[in-house]
Amino acid sequence: MTSLQYTQLDPVARILESAAAFLPAYEPERPIFVRTFGPLTIHIGEEHLEPTGRARALLVELFARGGHAVPAATVAGALWPHGETGYALGALNNTLYRMRRKPGMTKLVTLTDGRLTLDSRQCDIDRWILEAALDTATTILELGDPQADHQELERLLALAVAVYRGPLLEHEQSEAARNARQRIRRRLAHVMTRAEHWLARTYAAATDWLARLVAVDPVPEFMTARA
Repeated sequence: MTSLQYTQLDPVARILESAAAFLPAYEPERPIFVRTFGPLTIHIGEEHLEPTGRARALLVELFARGGHAVPAATVAGALWPHGETGYALGALNNTLYRMRRKPGMTKLVTLTDGRLTLDSRQCDIDRWILEAALDTATTILELGDPQADHQELERLLALAVAVYRGPLLEHEQSEAARNARQRIRRRLAHVMTRAEHWLARTYAAATDWLARLVAVDPVPEFMTARA
């Protein structure tokens, strides 16, 4: 059982190394790492920055919506709800232009055919790692053998708990951020609860994964599932 289960504050490199070990398609070679669990921070090499102003609001809307092919008009409407569509899109383009002038941020977000995308060739996001771990864990729960696959399942759960260092986009209050936060919590609680019952069939020593989630995010979704 990996020591990752004990940590919410592992350095970025350790989380990326673990993701590479547990998720075969994962490649920890990208220069930018974004933490969306807990306060939003962007790591570029050994430096980290916390975006502010409209650039932060734009990134929050994009991260909350998954970061893949998000309609620019949707993001613009969320950021400038009282402006005409043309004005909102122009303001969005200006924000992107200013953000791209900051060191390390040039290629973080692309705009193609009216859609915003986080460039996966340049960045990794902790949410992507967590969701990949939960996807793989769900496959094991549905198709795996408790005796043969319980160690891999526990490693994936440990990775998910290590990545989840607090609520998604903590303190961000946009509607998209609140909705995404609740979806992640519900999915985590569901997978952890299923895994607890599944692992009980192996006679392995149980790890209270939900207790670790409650420790960093004491919300009803986790507390009720643990009861």
